[in-house]
Amino acid sequence: MSRAERPPRPEDLAYAVTLGEAARLLGVSLRTIYRYVEAGALRPFYLPSGRPRLTLDEVIRIRATRRRQEPGRRER
Repeated sequence: MSRAERPPRPEDLAYAVTLGEAARLLGVSLRTIYRYVEAGALRPFYLPSGRPRLTLDEVIRIRATRRRQEPGRRER
């Protein structure tokens, strides 16, 4: 079983965020997060309770992608 397919381990959960936390970190609405998930841009995993979580790596990846795509963004 590859790393992407295996269920999260307890230590992985330290780097997991809820969809709401991801929305706050990205500065978007929760609905936008759901759109990213529906489009396949974000791949959540599900806890045994059925609640979705995103890895912090996924959120950072999307954040970097969004920054590159923003027109007129000036570097500081």
